[in-house]
Amino acid sequence: MSLAAAAAAMISAVSCANEEFTRTGELNGEAVYFPVDAVTEYTLDEETTSVTVPVRRSVTDDEFTVSILADWGEMSETDQSVFTVPSSVTFSAGEEEASLVIAVDNSAVEEGKEYTIGFLINDEANVSQYGNKTLYITLAKEIWDLLGTGKFRDDWFTAMWQSAPVVEVDVPIYEHKSQKGLYMLEAPYGWPYLEAFFEGSKEDIESQLVTYAAANITIDATDPAQVFISRQSTGITDNDPAYGLYEIATAESVYGTLENGIITFPAGGLKLFCVAGGMDTNPNGLFRVVLPGYEARDYSVSVEYSGMRVASDNKTATAVLDFSYGADVTGISYVFVSGDVTAAPEEYVSGVVNGTAENICTVDGFVAGEGSVSVEAELAPGLYTIVAVPADVSGALSAENAVAVNFYFPGAGGNAAPECDITAALYKVTEYPDAAGYIEQCPDYSSVVYELKGSEIKSLKMYLNTTEVINSIEGMGMTVQEVVDAYGSDLSADFLQELNAVGKIWNIFINLNPSTSYTFVVSAENSYGETALIISKPFVTDALPYSGELAIGKYYMSCEYAGETFENIFEVLPTQSSETDFFVRNIGIANGSSWYAEYDSEASTLTLTGYEEGYEDFGMQFGVPYYYYDEEETMYYGFYSYTSDTSNGKNPCVFSVDPQTKELAALNNDFAVILQDAKTMEGIGLLGYYTAGTEVSLYEGAGQASRMAASRMQNLSGLTTAASVREPAVAGSLATLKVVTRKCEPLSGKISHKVVRDGFLR
Repeated sequence: MSLAAAAAAMISAVSCANEEFTRTGELNGEAVYFPVDAVTEYTLDEETTSVTVPVRRSVTDDEFTVSILADWGEMSETDQSVFTVPSSVTFSAGEEEASLVIAVDNSAVEEGKEYTIGFLINDEANVSQYGNKTLYITLAKEIWDLLGTGKFRDDWFTAMWQSAPVVEVDVPIYEHKSQKGLYMLEAPYGWPYLEAFFEGSKEDIESQLVTYAAANITIDATDPAQVFISRQSTGITDNDPAYGLYEIATAESVYGTLENGIITFPAGGLKLFCVAGGMDTNPNGLFRVVLPGYEARDYSVSVEYSGMRVASDNKTATAVLDFSYGADVTGISYVFVSGDVTAAPEEYVSGVVNGTAENICTVDGFVAGEGSVSVEAELAPGLYTIVAVPADVSGALSAENAVAVNFYFPGAGGNAAPECDITAALYKVTEYPDAAGYIEQCPDYSSVVYELKGSEIKSLKMYLNTTEVINSIEGMGMTVQEVVDAYGSDLSADFLQELNAVGKIWNIFINLNPSTSYTFVVSAENSYGETALIISKPFVTDALPYSGELAIGKYYMSCEYAGETFENIFEVLPTQSSETDFFVRNIGIANGSSWYAEYDSEASTLTLTGYEEGYEDFGMQFGVPYYYYDEEETMYYGFYSYTSDTSNGKNPCVFSVDPQTKELAALNNDFAVILQDAKTMEGIGLLGYYTAGTEVSLYEGAGQASRMAASRMQNLSGLTTAASVREPAVAGSLATLKVVTRKCEPLSGKISHKVVRDGFLR
């Protein structure tokens, strides 16, 4: 049954079987039973006041009443009061079926909540030995209203395929009954979409490319100015296991908008996840949902440098640019700019729209509705940006649909593209002259200046973590490039513009740990498509000024438990202006986490509270699943602190302190790092177990530990955020090129999107 049909029906039912039982031998009395094909799932609408469960018997001679016992399981008394279950059901003489009618207080049913009720035929002398004497049903209220059929245009899956088409299909769209603005699209990436996208049949696509399992997509537009898509399955699974299931989400800290019934997201504002990792999508900003009852004009435009056409003399060549445009576009105006200005094209767009820009070109002989057109341009070898603006049905140019695309034109000589010019380094704030005004607010024990130098950089991701974590990446089966792609932070457009204009930018990382070695990693791509990965020299932050008595530094503990040897190196760090408040980093497992700890000099103890630095809002994190252990997210690991045999692992973790040396001496309670199944939450292994009395000593170096317990997850997502200590300010000049262009035929021999993936994790 489709979702639309389910919403229209008063009660939808799912049967658990289709066949009745076959009996042999003598029957028990009336032989009462629940049919094996009885309905087990009920969907309630606003009008539902009861549901009917059939009860059957094999002996039908006389009227007969049988006792029914309800099983409420762990349902609360409040939830039980929603339903009224009869204590018996009566068969009429000659009838083989009776109705067990459960009354429903519709007003008390909570939307989206499932209620499970069990029924037992409570009469052993008259229950059938061949049928079911128990039956469990689940009831839930339908939470979605069907709005009708809307339009879904995708620019998310396109990022994975070369020359991929932007496909628009009709989809049923629902709105949440109680959360207005929460929409659900019914199977938007289903076969109508996939067959149009791959330009093939379902059978061919399934055998060669991907499979599909029905999946709805929920979009939260409860705040029209901050529309987002939480990470969820699209139902598409790649036949290549290196990619697997594809998931969609909005990019971090990026929102779409809902205006006039149309949902859109900015270019690069969506994220694609699969086994290989994550990548930015919606490259052209064309992802769109048109709600039922609204109409969208398609003023989209995109442009691609497709190559060059060489003249018969083999000495001159022209650049060929392919435009694709929406059905409602009536013309295209554009300008050429020397260099890459895609990071800040607004002035050029404005200049084209208001006519103040020089050297504006138009597509001659433009034909509305054709969808594509090619032009050739006479250019000298070099790097260029084309800024194109479409015209609407009135002929007015639409700035909001403008695009800016850079390309490198090698010319007939085939000049090689320049290598990616980028360097990265870390400096103390006190030793970096440009940061002189930030010394007081950014001390060297918790801050570091990062400096980037380069030119013609198109995109840049940066990643900062401890040198220990960076050096352990390869041991986790990953590469540094993969980590930067997955967890790196994009350089902002303003700073990118400054880098290209000035040749250098700097900023400050804050909230670092004192006395800690950090490594800075930068992945950059220049405007010519060349890439570079830079790993800085390790940088050690200053020690935090500390005059307390507790011995700080790295500690070592080892424990034999259940035939395993577990070892752990953790670190006690001071906090500013306190002799009682500390942080303990890497307790139990080397994942970079820092836990709040309190030193009691009279009791000679150091107590970890179970609260983590930077994640205070999460509350006590001992005794609960902490983080995924594997990339596939099938396992969690968690920290458990036990003070007794009946503890649930949520106790503070206490270390005794030697009163004379003020060094940590021993663990006062059991402390474990437990591996759990992400679905069942059952323990499936240990990453560490340290019993009460485990000795602790200051770490003396690598020779002290015979081996360290394996820990795959290293808190790789803990990128320290750059402080906004300065604002970039780069003056730009509006200069366009005079270029001879003309309409032309597209180049032949382009690669089809149907079989070739684009570069992943760029």
